[in-house]
Amino acid sequence: MPFAAETPDSLGTYQELPGINRGDDAVATRSDVRGFLLSQYRADTDEGNSLRFLFETERGRSQYVNVIGGQGIPYVLVTSPVGPTSAIDANILLALTEDRTMGVKQIGGMYFVVAAALIEDLQSKELLGPLFTVLADADAYEEKLGLGDRL
Repeated sequence: MPFAAETPDSLGTYQELPGINRGDDAVATRSDVRGFLLSQYRADTDEGNSLRFLFETERGRSQYVNVIGGQGIPYVLVTSPVGPTSAIDANILLALTEDRTMGVKQIGGMYFVVAAALIEDLQSKELLGPLFTVLADADAYEEKLGLGDRL
């Protein structure tokens, strides 16, 4: 069952999510990041260094978000799939990202929206902001590219 996520309308700005504590609760270790996320959301997949969450957007679409952080790596990588490289014209995807702050990366045969957050002194708002921005951007790109609600 996906979690409801209040995300911005098509390529809009990040909006505050009700019920999420965005105070000064530091999650400064990989273990703290993992614990914080699992206390807020149920993981669809948990592979130790990688968590995958399925969210339902306010537009009735669903979107996966991955949070990846390996031992000894000073950051977590937040990714959300846009679609397979074989179904997307990279130039069109890059044109959609011109006014956005998150990056797009090809991993294997897929394009993902990506963000990195340094773990040291990381606070919940510094993790959830990129998480939900990545989610919203990937979902909007997927929709604008006519890919349907695939991922």
